Amino acid sequence: MADKDRYYWPDTLELVTEVPKANGEMTANFDVRHARKYGLLPSITRTIKDVLGAGVPLVNYHKEQIAMWTVANPKRDDESDEDYIARAIAGAAEHGHKAADEGTAIHADVQRWVEHKQEPVTHVGYKAVDDLQAFLDFVGFKTLTSEQPLGCGEKGVAGTPDLLVIGANLRKAATWEGWANNKGEWEHEKLPEEGDIIVDIKTREFMTASGKPKYRHPYDETLYQLGGYAYLSDVGIDSMCVVWAIDRTGLGSKWFMFPNLMDWRDAYVRLLENWFFTRKHDPRRKEDV
Repeated sequence: MADKDRYYWPDTLELVTEVPKANGEMTANFDVRHARKYGLLPSITRTIKDVLGAGVPLVNYHKEQIAMWTVANPKRDDESDEDYIARAIAGAAEHGHKAADEGTAIHADVQRWVEHKQEPVTHVGYKAVDDLQAFLDFVGFKTLTSEQPLGCGEKGVAGTPDLLVIGANLRKAATWEGWANNKGEWEHEKLPEEGDIIVDIKTREFMTASGKPKYRHPYDETLYQLGGYAYLSDVGIDSMCVVWAIDRTGLGSKWFMFPNLMDWRDAYVRLLENWFFTRKHDPRRKEDV
């Protein structure tokens, strides 16, 4: 199931993979109508994509892929403009699928290492888990989990962070030298010595083909996603949300922290209310609006 199609069962927070049809049979083809009927919780990522659509960075990425493909693949003499455009779009999409597959493989490496201490399969995965181990050694922790759902029927939404670091020293974490941004801006003395860190993993390319910096900061859609996790976990009390960006080409990783995450939490709540209204489905209520 595509990420944007995710729903969760409100009682168990299990990912919905199929729902009953009118005849009692189960189907994996469901939409918001089934969500209304069964009171399903939408995922954070689904609500963001439904309301915002394709963000500017994603649109620019697709444009860039098409442009790069056309540079490497000139138009054939006997090829019409329409056929060349179709071939360019298909070729760029193939590259996008390859990048997505690489990202999935890196995620899988990290997840297997967290859950089973299995050695990574990819070279990038090896470097990634080394970076993760350095972070964990610094902050300390009691429990490390992967793909652990967060959700609340009273808030009407759910999500699955990539990593949850339980029992970390938040005050110490805020002083880590590995942050790629906002160094020294977090008032770490106000943070508790023990709390949880929600880690969202993003796989990116940090440099262009010509060697220019490409990824300097998480996109707004990512910050909305962190805002959703902050909404579910009451960040600011005993937890924090961070982004761990991993370069798909092997250039290492970057960690980002956000002292002003409460602003993004509030922004996400407004977005969520928009989703409830426009989809006519508010799981917080016994009856939909």
